[in-house]
Amino acid sequence: MNNVKTVSRLAQLSARQITSSAANNSKMEVHPGYKQLKELQKKYQANDGKPVHLKRPGDKALLYLTFAGCGAGLVGVAQLFYQLS
Repeated sequence: MNNVKTVSRLAQLSARQITSSAANNSKMEVHPGYKQLKELQKKYQANDGKPVHLKRPGDKALLYLTFAGCGAGLVGVAQLFYQLS
């Protein structure tokens, strides 16, 4: 019998919290970080012919830096193979 009372109290409390939180959320404004995130998502979803990894201004420099690092690694591996042979 005690368990039934506990469960009914929990059900009432959860129902009260759900209904009161919905009323409070409708009055609140959206967090500024959420607005910034939505603006950034719009920039990435724009149909401008660029792939996603090149949408920001500095992305091309990072891409070429990555290519240079991979090239240096390949040169190092080729040099190692030459020395070991």
